[in-house]
Amino acid sequence: MQISEAVEVVGLSAKTIRYYEAEGVIPEARRLPNGYRVYDDRDLRRLRTVAAARALDLSLDDIRELIELASNGHRPCPRLRTVAEQRRDLVRQAINDLVALEERLTETIERSRQVDENRSLEPSTICPVLEAANERNG
Repeated sequence: MQISEAVEVVGLSAKTIRYYEAEGVIPEARRLPNGYRVYDDRDLRRLRTVAAARALDLSLDDIRELIELASNGHRPCPRLRTVAEQRRDLVRQAINDLVALEERLTETIERSRQVDENRSLEPSTICPVLEAANERNG
């Protein structure tokens, strides 16, 4: 099967497939005499696996490791579980950080509504809301 057909089957672009090949995530494809890449069922299975792993936001290094484990006759699922747990923990921390940021932004919006726009500022003051926020966080 040529790359144009593989694209339809695995749902990755030809550019992405060539990139994975160049990065060593998948082996170099066999070539026809005209230079076209050809993929067999094993290649397609590997590409589907890579696509599923990327959908979980796993790194190419992690994916290479999982594929290497399988290629060497080992079950990669225990390693996948460890990598997925680590990734999940990072996502949870990012969510917590974003929630905290949302709260700070909401507080800033509320405080900015309370600023008396008619009151004159000290010459060195840029924004009293930001200065007050800096004092609270400092």
